Amino acid sequence: SKLIRRNWLFRLFILGVALYATVGLIPWNSSLSSWWKVALASSIPLRGMYFLNIFQSLVIIFLTGDIARKRKKADSRECLSIRPASNGKHFLGEFLSLLIQFFIVDTLYMLSLAFLNLLLPDIPSNIFANMLYLFTGILPTLVFITGLSLFVNRLVKNPFVNWLILPAFLYISCRYLTVPYWGIFDFQGHLLPIAYSNIAGYTHLSDYLLHRSIYFLAGISLLLFATPLS
Repeated sequence: SKLIRRNWLFRLFILGVALYATVGLIPWNSSLSSWWKVALASSIPLRGMYFLNIFQSLVIIFLTGDIARKRKKADSRECLSIRPASNGKHFLGEFLSLLIQFFIVDTLYMLSLAFLNLLLPDIPSNIFANMLYLFTGILPTLVFITGLSLFVNRLVKNPFVNWLILPAFLYISCRYLTVPYWGIFDFQGHLLPIAYSNIAGYTHLSDYLLHRSIYFLAGISLLLFATPLS
């Protein structure tokens, strides 16, 4: 966790979400053309979730590749280092450290959006919508892309090849897999009906939760496949 917090990619991630929260989401222009940005109680957190999922997935892809590259270039004396943990536990520790550090930033990010939503005048707000998006929209994507990145990095030993495969998968998913079969192949769930209205509430919430649980469990499965047996 300390190494991740010191990594420049993780710090770039924090800077990026902070800039987007203050510049990209706040409707500085009060004209009627920007009404759709604040029309619903979920307008601000939903747009924030879409940005976070894409940006966070890209950062995790390069961060896991950077960790694998540094491990491969480790000094030969590393084999003499003694640690009270098996390779499987060490690998699980890497996964949990990535998950915890990014989820902490995600939680602070969604809470800050809820706070901004309360401060802005004439905009409906619902903090429970922010929490729903955090645990059902952001967390499954975080678990899936982290598990997939660690799995591919363990399967393909060359970190530079992984930096080609995983961004290509992310591009194909965002560009071509959002529409076919009602978005079932889109691990981020861009077109799922999850907008919240103070009048109508949620629509098709059960279908949305089913989709998100599939990718949450898929991420855990990829992690188990990638975990060393000893």
